[in-house]
Amino acid sequence: MDKREETNLKPNNKKSRVAAVAALFLLLYIPSTFNWFSGGSISTDILRDGALYEALHTQAIVVRNEELIYSPADGISIPAVNEGERVPGNSLVATVYSHFTYELMEEFEQINYKLLKEQYESFGQSAVYLQDVDSIENDVTGAIRKMIPELNHNYLYDAAARIKTINSMLVKRAEAYGALETDDVYINLLKEEKRAIENEVAEGSSGAYSGAPGHLSFILDGYESELTPGSVLEISGERFSDIVASTQTSGYVFTTNTYSGIPVNQGEPFAKIIKENSFYFMIKASSAYLSGFSAGDRIRLRTENPYLEIDNALVEAIYTPTDPDDLSGNLDGSLNGNLGGALGGDADGDSGGALGDGLGGNFDDYDGLMVIRLNKYLYDFLSVRVVSVALVEKYTEGLKIPLKCLRDVDLDNSSASIVLLKGSHASVRKVRILASNDIYAIIESYDASSPEGRVSRYDTYIRDSLNIEDRMAINK
Repeated sequence: MDKREETNLKPNNKKSRVAAVAALFLLLYIPSTFNWFSGGSISTDILRDGALYEALHTQAIVVRNEELIYSPADGISIPAVNEGERVPGNSLVATVYSHFTYELMEEFEQINYKLLKEQYESFGQSAVYLQDVDSIENDVTGAIRKMIPELNHNYLYDAAARIKTINSMLVKRAEAYGALETDDVYINLLKEEKRAIENEVAEGSSGAYSGAPGHLSFILDGYESELTPGSVLEISGERFSDIVASTQTSGYVFTTNTYSGIPVNQGEPFAKIIKENSFYFMIKASSAYLSGFSAGDRIRLRTENPYLEIDNALVEAIYTPTDPDDLSGNLDGSLNGNLGGALGGDADGDSGGALGDGLGGNFDDYDGLMVIRLNKYLYDFLSVRVVSVALVEKYTEGLKIPLKCLRDVDLDNSSASIVLLKGSHASVRKVRILASNDIYAIIESYDASSPEGRVSRYDTYIRDSLNIEDRMAINK
């Protein structure tokens, strides 16, 4: 070969080597190249702890140990205790005013105004006190103006406290004038008229007192005497549905306005005392479902309105018919305390033999009843009679990830793959699915014996990994 031919071959060899390097580059990085040309980016997220649960979503009736408080007279009841406040036994919870009318209040305010005017004119406008007097006078005027429209609508809540506040302002104003004691006949006459009105109000009032200690509530729904701890298993399936339907639009039943004076009639209930901190959820469900639980179990609940996660509720009792042709039924658990005695249970907690015979026909076909006891959260359910609940059957904690971010999902064998981002490269790792629903999965490492197979909290994973291969370079 001559020198001229050798010279012509060298450029071709050089071009072949460049082409080979370019082809190798494209083979190794072609997915990233496609991603670069498309203008997209790799979306990632971090693995975090979470939980999934399987649950029965249903309605629960709230049962409390309640004692009604009856009005001692006709009139307007002014609460002495705030809604939900805990009160001792035999304590004043409200005052019923039989003559506590707007006209009487207006007369009281007019006399106070005249008394102020006379004191002001009689004792002069001393420059020493004038600034304090003007300030107090503005406060009194504002307080009275605020009360008048409320009185016009019988909104008498905290009226007694407001009157005391206004009176204290008037006393301060009188002190500023040095007018607490005087021989002025007209001023003393106005003071007597004021005291006469106060006496009339006092004579026309009656106190309403609590019996047992507990939480006070002015919210009544009419079920206080029917839904008691001693009678929960006497509620038929049909009656259960009626109670739930009556509060379907809202779990809260307000038949009285607790933020104003309450019109009351003598001998009728207008408030109640919840006597114990523990209360009960009554849940109707199929016998097949309830067969998975036993009295004494500790279960997990989630409630809506109010939203609460309750992880240690006690199953007090379960009643289920044995079969549709023999509705004699059976009872698992005797229900502690008040419930146990009312249901025929023995003192040692064993259920009475005749109990099922008396209650079996109360439930439709396979419907049964579960009674759950809660020792906390009473305040959250004071005004609630029916609440939506999720009765958790299976609860699984672990690494929570959207199901769509896994690939090679095999629910029959509870396995899948996840693509982690390790440095600047993808790492495909097999995982075990502990639990899943339509949206999320709880996963763990399929083989955690080596770092290459381990999946851990705070690992970064690729959300859409369909075209990502193991050890592929990732340009975020």
